[in-house]
This record gives sequence, C-alpha cells and structure tokens, in this order.
Amino acid sequence: MRFLCLHGMGTNSRIFELQTAAAIRQGLGDGHSYEWLDGSIKTEMAPGMQDLVAPDDEFLMYVDDTAETRRQVLTDMDNFLAMETEPFDGLLAFSLGAGCGASYLIHKMQQGTPTNRLPFRFAVFFCGAPALFGRPNRETVAAPSMDAEIIGIDKAREGDSGKPSEVIEIPTAHIWGRNDTLWGYGPELSRWCKDENR
Repeated sequence: MRFLCLHGMGTNSRIFELQTAAAIRQGLGDGHSYEWLDGSIKTEMAPGMQDLVAPDDEFLMYVDDTAETRRQVLTDMDNFLAMETEPFDGLLAFSLGAGCGASYLIHKMQQGTPTNRLPFRFAVFFCGAPALFGRPNRETVAAPSMDAEIIGIDKAREGDSGKPSEVIEIPTAHIWGRNDTLWGYGPELSRWCKDENR
C-alpha cells in the first residue's frame, strides 16, 4: 500500500517518520511506501520534540491562522495529488496534518467528488486536530481555525444532534492517548467521519 503522511504542527516529515517507525510502519511490515509531505510555513518546535530533532531541523506547519493559508492548503493538496503518478491507498496524519487532511476530504466531497474517486481509500488520524473549528493557542490547541466560510466548506449541522451535515465516508481510524494533552480534538474530528466506517 502507498500512504501520504502529514505531520503535526511544529514538527516536520523527518520527525513524523521517526514517530511512526517502530509501532506503525514496522508493524505493517515490508511492501508499503510512504510519501512524507512537509508543511511550508515555519513555526516554533512543538513541545516534547527535543529528543527527536536534528541540529538543522526546520519546524513547519501547513496552515496558520490566516484566511490565505487556510485556502491555500486545499489548493496545494490538489496540486500535489495531481502531480503524483501513482494513487495513494491511505492517509496517515498527525494533529494539524489530520485536521488539514480531513478538511481536504470534506472539501472534495462538497465539490461533488464521489467517495470511490477520493484520493484515499482510508485515513488514519493520530491525535487529530479539528477538521474545521478551533483557535490556535500553544497552550490548548495545535490546530489553527479552519473557518468554513473562508475555505469554502459548508459547516451546517443537522438539527439538534450537533452532527456535521457532511461526513467523511471512507473508512477512518482515530487514535489518541490518555496522556495526550489535546485528546479532546480527536473525538471532535471523529464526529466528521461516518460512524459505521470508523
């Protein structure tokens, strides 16, 4: 299988590769390929990364709290995927990368892309940031706001259930840990995914 991998805020692809080496990729075994996509915006190092950094590491993110970057990440994903000659099977994404990946999938669905034509057959979200909501704050959240009006995603909700009107229909897995200080965003992201497929 072929995976697109999106790192969290304040890290980079090399760090995400290290974070997934033993438990995830080794467990999956040989025969898989991974494409590590770096964010383009420089930021501060994420907390707890000291043991994983190299002297020349840059710390990156995909979006900040500006409308321009929140729209641009969707265009950048379109452009990146259009240049790929082989399709991806799955998306592996951590924190802010998970929020961006989920937002991209919702965006594609609202553009009318059928589920079987989405760029991934499944997604695995680690410590997922919210797909659309939340405000950046180093103490409380690792994901900038994805304002629905700005990025063109309909955020309407159905009735009193609070369930999003649009959900990601491909199979998803949502992983967060009891020691994750931002664990509450994982369940929020999972609400944007079809119940029967997560």
